[in-house]
Amino acid sequence: MKTIKKTLLHFEKGTSNKVYNVYLIKVSSSQYLVNFEYGRYGATLREGTKTSSPIGLEEAQKIYDSLVVSKVNKDYKVVSGENSVTKVGTSQREILSRDAYAELLVSRLKRASEENLKTVDNYSVSRLIYTAGELKLEEAKPYIVTLYSQSTKEENVFYYSVAWALGRYRDEALRSTIISLRDKLTDSSKYIVEEALFLLKSEEEAKEINALELPMPFKISLKNSNLDGFLAQVKILEEMIDSTYLKYQNIDSWYKDERQKIKDELTPLLKQLDELYLILYTGASIDPYKHEAIVKTTNALPINEFTFPLFRRLYKMAEMRDDYAMLAELITKIESKKMACYEIYQWQKENKKSLGCSRLYFKKRSLRYLKKLAITDEKAYIELSKNILLSVNGYTDEFAPFETDSYSEQGRWQRKRYDAFAVHLTFMYILYGAGKRYIIAPSKKMWEIANKSIKDEHRPEMHKDIWDKQPKVALEILAKSSVEQVQDFAFAILQEHPDVIKNASLEELLPMLNANSIKVRTFFFELLKERYEESGEDEIIEHCLLSSYDDIVLYALDIIIQKTKILYIENLVTRAIFSISKNIFFSHLVPLLRKLENPTPLVEELLTKLMNTTLPLDSEVKSRMIVAFRALSKGVEVKHLEVMMREEEISDYHLIASKLIRCPELDGLE
Repeated sequence: MKTIKKTLLHFEKGTSNKVYNVYLIKVSSSQYLVNFEYGRYGATLREGTKTSSPIGLEEAQKIYDSLVVSKVNKDYKVVSGENSVTKVGTSQREILSRDAYAELLVSRLKRASEENLKTVDNYSVSRLIYTAGELKLEEAKPYIVTLYSQSTKEENVFYYSVAWALGRYRDEALRSTIISLRDKLTDSSKYIVEEALFLLKSEEEAKEINALELPMPFKISLKNSNLDGFLAQVKILEEMIDSTYLKYQNIDSWYKDERQKIKDELTPLLKQLDELYLILYTGASIDPYKHEAIVKTTNALPINEFTFPLFRRLYKMAEMRDDYAMLAELITKIESKKMACYEIYQWQKENKKSLGCSRLYFKKRSLRYLKKLAITDEKAYIELSKNILLSVNGYTDEFAPFETDSYSEQGRWQRKRYDAFAVHLTFMYILYGAGKRYIIAPSKKMWEIANKSIKDEHRPEMHKDIWDKQPKVALEILAKSSVEQVQDFAFAILQEHPDVIKNASLEELLPMLNANSIKVRTFFFELLKERYEESGEDEIIEHCLLSSYDDIVLYALDIIIQKTKILYIENLVTRAIFSISKNIFFSHLVPLLRKLENPTPLVEELLTKLMNTTLPLDSEVKSRMIVAFRALSKGVEVKHLEVMMREEEISDYHLIASKLIRCPELDGLE
């Protein structure tokens, strides 16, 4: 059975707060059911049916419409789905196929160009042009050019839409037309022309772009391929901007001089931030390493009233380039920020909206864009969805479950609970959009619990049919995600496509040993144990030893006791010393290291690790180093101690060396 249509309704008046959900279910090619759920909002919903047995589509549709209309007539509001009163769903694009919608869009642009119209069927020409650019409709291109040539003095949004659309075509023949738009746009919008021209860059221009240098100190770490160091420097800049902006916020707006003084401190930091992100992202389309850097760096992008124009520009650049990895990071970044939307009073000026309103706009815009991709470009929908699901890896507390307390309209105190990721509109839409547990709140700000009795739905994701066409993507998501909800989602897809798991390479399977989801980790652990029994691949035991879970580590150690040569895999022991739990380190690994006949290679690996570790050493690291060296003391030579003690200044290196010298096993050293 498959739900082919649903309407979610909500009623709130007086003390009444309830929901009513209607579902049109396809049983077979010619048989349908009309089911419903109802009950108090947030409570366990009761289920029922209007069709005791399957009926034809036409009759089922009539029953469905009649049920929805009856509820709307009783003042229920349609939260999502089709409104049977108006026969209009959430979007015309969700009713028409991609081809039908494209044909309609082109016909509207043709009418606009032939009749020199500003609006067609209540849609502004600017919106039609922008949408045609999103879809890259070749048939629309001549009409867009004609509409531009007919223009005299249009609003900025019209010229922006033209520049956006023409840039998306990446057509060299349009270069001069795009350049002419520079003089039409406001200063804050001219960047869209540069971005459109960027997509037409020649090889010579690409070389010049790649030669652009980042501001200091970022260019040094990036040039040395030290991505961790680069990210640490960006994080420091973020913290400096955030702390300075906090000081600015804490000064009342009446104290203009004091505020200006802090703003002057902030200005050079903001300039450095702009240069960093814009130069890096400009080169990202040419250099994959720079692209990796900008995607990872977006997590540290500060969001405030002074940096928001940079966020907006990066968002538009990512959209223009169809850069779904970058776009996903920006979407999750804005979703992670807690900002209320309200009006700011201004003395003798028109009130303005808070930054939270801009955030809410981008949240809703991102969800609309994702929905549109599902209809216009299934491959792009999967790519953006995949990257959104993976983009939350870098966040912890931002998307935790939470509760809100408020007064109802009747003046009663009420508490509402929200699940993890409830505020992330696109994330929840991807994972749970077709399920029954959640609905988008009437405010469109977050997802609320509609039926708390539903805990573990099978495949509640939106567009299940699209995911089933590309199940191998689920394997990639499962391997890269650190979020349990995402892992369970991907695993459910793979369970229905067992050939993907069967044909997966060892490299694709090994990351599952660290899955947070118990059912995922258990399944792949058993699978890899069977594979090891058949193949004897040491790589399986290597990854088991480095797992974050004790049962898997103990399995590896049981194998290694019989096959100690595995410990000589490059840097395996060095990594294991710091990855396994303290209990297993002392009770199992240390006794095993003491029994090795040739520990010298492992001593040298551990020494290299020690000398490359930044001082001062963490107390846990120092403790494990000392214990590990002592366990390997049969392989410690004078030259190793000399390396530790070659620095003149006393440090943790000297401390470890002095501890080793006292070992009875080293009494014979001279």
